[in-house]
Amino acid sequence: MKQTKEQREAAQNTLKLAVASEISRRSGEEFFLEYHFARPDRAWRSDVAWPRVRVALEIQGGNWNGGRHCRPSAMQSEYDKANGYAARSWLCFYADWSQMKRPELVDMIAETIMKRKGSFDENGGVQVELFRCER
Repeated sequence: MKQTKEQREAAQNTLKLAVASEISRRSGEEFFLEYHFARPDRAWRSDVAWPRVRVALEIQGGNWNGGRHCRPSAMQSEYDKANGYAARSWLCFYADWSQMKRPELVDMIAETIMKRKGSFDENGGVQVELFRCER
């Protein structure tokens, strides 16, 4: 039996909450859904955000059925939003709904949040330590 749109959306919301909650449990950072990361300049929202460490997760739906994220005009809007994250020192992860079920995604985001904790100065800027690499 095929799922209705409402059933699919409910399952996706349950999955999104489960993934965000597990990442927050591991990292100790509070998450927010539909977080406005670019106010007052833009009305962009993150699907899931950990704003204290400027980490976000964007879930791209419809990749396999010609959904919104596959259309050229929507792709251009997504590029603008991705650049908006970068311009504000945010690190954004991207996943589709099948990737949301992979434990590696939770591991990667939780580890990244742990690395970024304490990496912001009092003005909200990323400290140099975050970008230092071994040579």
